[in-house]
Amino acid sequence: MKSFEKLELASQEKELLRILVNYHDRTFGEGEGAILKTSTGEEIGGDTEVERIPLVDFFRVELQGLTFENQVFEQLKYEFFSIYDRVEKLNIHHYLNHADKALGRLISDLLADTYEMSPNWKKYDALVSEMDANLERTVKDAMYHYKYRKLDKLISENRERLQKAEEAKSEEMDLLLETYMHLIGLKRAIGQRIGTEGAARGDDAVL
Repeated sequence: MKSFEKLELASQEKELLRILVNYHDRTFGEGEGAILKTSTGEEIGGDTEVERIPLVDFFRVELQGLTFENQVFEQLKYEFFSIYDRVEKLNIHHYLNHADKALGRLISDLLADTYEMSPNWKKYDALVSEMDANLERTVKDAMYHYKYRKLDKLISENRERLQKAEEAKSEEMDLLLETYMHLIGLKRAIGQRIGTEGAARGDDAVL
């Protein structure tokens, strides 16, 4: 993976954590009686009576099985979800005094990123109101663009393994090919949601 691609993924990972840290206690939905859907169109909750979805639940579903490239980011994500699984609540300020100094600094930076958007409390209040109104769009945009780039990486890695297996006439080929096509399908579904050119045509599905 090229260095600039790693930096892009790390930047997207940090943005997801910034949203999670600052809006972990929020819920959102698509209107009364609406069901929130994942990037691939699957319903979260599966109950037509569900009107609002906790933001953390959306993150847990969307990031299931995905590992952040940055180890500190991944550690924080893992701790958040582990705690939430137990108590269904996150105490973000607890992390400011975390035994792991790297996590404490990261939390401080993520909180500062939001508060430093405006030096003026009145302007900040207006910004928060605007963010609240567009929270669902903000969350989905950040999540789907991250997953699109993450799938790029996974597809590239899988393609390399597939080519090596083909050269070695390995029995792994069928499984790797099945995985490859599955990843292509996921990327295409997300690309259609974010309007990425070429996603609907399946341009990546060429070995």
